[in-house]
Amino acid sequence: MSETSAETGFDRVLRFTLPARHARGRVVRLGPVLDEILSAHAYPPPIRHLLAEALALAALLGSLLKHGDDDGPGGQLTLQAQTEAGAVRLLVCDYRGGELRGYVQHDAEPMSRRPSGATRVSFRSKEARWPRPARPISPNPSKCRR
Repeated sequence: MSETSAETGFDRVLRFTLPARHARGRVVRLGPVLDEILSAHAYPPPIRHLLAEALALAALLGSLLKHGDDDGPGGQLTLQAQTEAGAVRLLVCDYRGGELRGYVQHDAEPMSRRPSGATRVSFRSKEARWPRPARPISPNPSKCRR
């Protein structure tokens, strides 16, 4: 991390605690790192927004991983979403040892038909159902159906 990002608070995950509420959390503030990732491709604004949100999520989840020792970079997290239909075909974000990278493969045609102010992008799948119905969780393992 550069001196500038340490001074501005960008590109950092900050932990916080609210003792009166018995709550802990994390917040991420991405700046130059996010700009660098998004500028690597000419994404339309809704795709840029989607990738930015996914990168923030990857940074938050990745910051929960255990750090490696002096010889290793620590844990790695890959966030991936893939569809067979829709504007977004593939979204991938990687977090490794405090470094982020991300990519979106999208279909430009549906994006060109959108109104200029539209910012939402959704994933659609041909098979949008679970492979089997969910079952209730029982505290007693002997009572669980198999």
